Amino acid sequence: MADDADEADALRRFAATGRKLLSGDDAVSTHTDFEVWDETVGSWIDKAAPGSGLSAEWSSISSSSLVVAGGYYNDPRIWAGFKEGVQQRLRWLSTLPGRLDEERRRRQTATAARPPLAVPWSVLRSVLSEHFAFSDIKVIVGLTGIDMTALHHLEQTTERSATNSQLLSAIDRLFGELDAAEQERFVRVTAEEVLRRRSGLAARLGEYLSRLGWAIHQGSIVPVDLLDVSELPELPAAAREDLVKGAIRLRDGDLGGALTAACGAVDAATAEVYQQAGLGSPGSASFQERVTRSLKALDVVKRQETALASLGWKANELKMLSQNLAGALNQAAFVMQSLRSNMADVHGTRPVLRPLVFDSLKWAALIVRLLGTT
Repeated sequence: MADDADEADALRRFAATGRKLLSGDDAVSTHTDFEVWDETVGSWIDKAAPGSGLSAEWSSISSSSLVVAGGYYNDPRIWAGFKEGVQQRLRWLSTLPGRLDEERRRRQTATAARPPLAVPWSVLRSVLSEHFAFSDIKVIVGLTGIDMTALHHLEQTTERSATNSQLLSAIDRLFGELDAAEQERFVRVTAEEVLRRRSGLAARLGEYLSRLGWAIHQGSIVPVDLLDVSELPELPAAAREDLVKGAIRLRDGDLGGALTAACGAVDAATAEVYQQAGLGSPGSASFQERVTRSLKALDVVKRQETALASLGWKANELKMLSQNLAGALNQAAFVMQSLRSNMADVHGTRPVLRPLVFDSLKWAALIVRLLGTT
């Protein structure tokens, strides 16, 4: 985002240019000035709020008909329409400071909601420094797709001898310039290559990551609070990868993708139950119905009740717990079904939805676990 003082100055200049256009009387020069105004403000917005769509909104407000196909028009009606369009743009500019503040808050919230990939990179960096030679580090990071031309000056030859520390510091700078998707790829490929070359480092790398709230699963690094990868071997195989995919997408702020993957994990688990229990085609049932029928077919709630009875629970307590467990699972399935049905209408990252998608991933893991415990 632009500096506050520079931003205020720029907006004053843009408004002054617009007011000047209102007093224009030469069709050709005024039309040209309008086009320059449109382009200048649009370019500034692209830099001040990249990816926000505000510049496209700015340019869509109005256009100039003073010059069309090389011919200019001094018709009073054309001038009146032109000046009304300029006034609309000036009104829009008056709302821009608030829009920019809103965009700042949105970006800050999205950043705060997503664990920084700098954390797992710091762990991988330490492992590279401790266990890999200079040339190996270069080969590994080269496979991530990072710009190796920025590292060409760092060599270990008779004329020059760069150190591992200097190389990794240069890689730090490059990593910081990557966007979220590129950082994810960088971290994932680096982890995969480290373990491919030194499989014995898996336990140590996992230990280092767990101290900072992260875990590694088949090269993918995810926050532990999103998914406990230590539980994956206990879950149905058909659902594991969707759960990991959901955690990665939620980590990276892709709410729709995370929810789709979470529901996909449940779809895979219920499809197996439908086939095993002869419940017919799962495609003909709603998401909530598939979950409810699958849980009932496997007597999941009854089995939990039996297990707790063996621990000495009283009958009235078991009855109440069973009713609430069945109700909670049914309601969780309904929430996931509703979110999936309406997620296509959600554009961009909406912080208010993240807790629901986070919980959906947890519910999916719970449902899958219960269906896989026979």
